[in-house]
Amino acid sequence: MASPSSSEFSEVIDWTEAMEQCGDDEEFLQELLGDLKGEIDTQIVKMDGVLEVSCILCVCILYLLMEMLLLYVCSVGLDDTEGKFLLQRFL
Repeated sequence: MASPSSSEFSEVIDWTEAMEQCGDDEEFLQELLGDLKGEIDTQIVKMDGVLEVSCILCVCILYLLMEMLLLYVCSVGLDDTEGKFLLQRFL
């Protein structure tokens, strides 16, 4: 039986308890932990993708809001000073 200090999972796994749960089959436990690590890595990649898409959407929304603000400034006929003031407030 491997000592917990030699396991890459020892910081988060109670090795003795885990071995008992697996019927003292260390190879099976290592396989389970490897599968778990793979699944966690997959989920992290998926979450990174979602965050990236969310950031892109936020930038697109801000761009559209800026365009709307510029259209408003143009439509109400504000002079350059007033228009710049409005843009600075929203940036």
